[in-house]
Amino acid sequence: IYTTEESSAASDVYKRQTLFLPLDELECSRETLRVRLKRESASPMKSSLKHGENPHQEGFVVIDEESGDPLAIQHFKTASGEPLSVHAESVGWIYLTNLFRGVDALTRVAAAFERNTEAVPRICILVQHGNTCGAACGSAENVLHQAIDTNYRASFDSLLVTNVPLTTELAYRLRQWMPADRPFSGIVAPMIEETGAGFFARKKGTCRLLSNPALGEVGVGTLRPFQQVRSIRGATLTQAANTFVPRFPRDWSQNLIEDMCLAWGVCAASDSNCIAAAKDGKLVTNAVGQPCTMGACELAVLQADQPGRGRPSLLKGAAVVSDSFFAFADGIDMLARKKVRAIFATRGSQNDSAIMEHAKRFDVVVHTVPDEEGRIFAGH
Repeated sequence: IYTTEESSAASDVYKRQTLFLPLDELECSRETLRVRLKRESASPMKSSLKHGENPHQEGFVVIDEESGDPLAIQHFKTASGEPLSVHAESVGWIYLTNLFRGVDALTRVAAAFERNTEAVPRICILVQHGNTCGAACGSAENVLHQAIDTNYRASFDSLLVTNVPLTTELAYRLRQWMPADRPFSGIVAPMIEETGAGFFARKKGTCRLLSNPALGEVGVGTLRPFQQVRSIRGATLTQAANTFVPRFPRDWSQNLIEDMCLAWGVCAASDSNCIAAAKDGKLVTNAVGQPCTMGACELAVLQADQPGRGRPSLLKGAAVVSDSFFAFADGIDMLARKKVRAIFATRGSQNDSAIMEHAKRFDVVVHTVPDEEGRIFAGH
């Protein structure tokens, strides 16, 4: 900060690199102005990405270095111990969106367990194209193996996000569960032992390993605390974060509550319309991005049907979650005929009464909350 006289004495080169402010024309002291400029210049850092959503698109990320969120991008460390934000130019748009959609799913599953069971189990989420393609939860480290098995084909090149620390021994076992021709695009965990990182080296491409201790503490307290922002032509949309977490009926069995927690957390972090189902601590189906709820139900049934004549659908006995209400009874009817155990949805359709009456014809529990309270649309 210079006076007019000092500014005119500076060299031309220096002028091009410096903001000159005539202090003698301002009604504040040099120190006061310096503090103001420091505050205004502490803007988020913009970094180039490897590319945008497609290779021919440019991509950028603006990083708020002052964020207090423990799950913010700058708190994820690479295998070398450096912040991911330092290596932004080596990752693409899809990797980052997969990372934080996976963190969102992990957090929501954990929050549902914390609210309904007062404990957070070990959880593993696999993400492809911004949606969960495989998931499992339980008390043992093999939840990683179970998550892979829930959708083995889609697990190829997926991003694995977990609250399980990756020791060298577990890293070795995980590599065995994922054969050589089915590598991950990355693994994200609370801790990854350096001696285990070498198991995931790829001949082609990169399996990016990231660690953040905050992943080991996810739950209700780590639900996204900030506003969501989306740009449209000529405007910016902002909305408050959706922090709703349901409480399931106390008379449900522990097994049903746990399966419902897993299905709900996955559904709440997936593109709408969505039907998610879980059974025995494993994701059965995640039918996402459908234009109507009935379409999501049809896709869920298709995904859960096992090949081979006479084999029962994986939906039998499953806990099912819809991200909104059923407008008609057709979706409930299709799921009930597959003998699902329970369905969680919102209510708000003008056909609610008729739908509930229709559900009574089947041996299925339907639990609803008001749509204005518990709708979990996402991805719009």
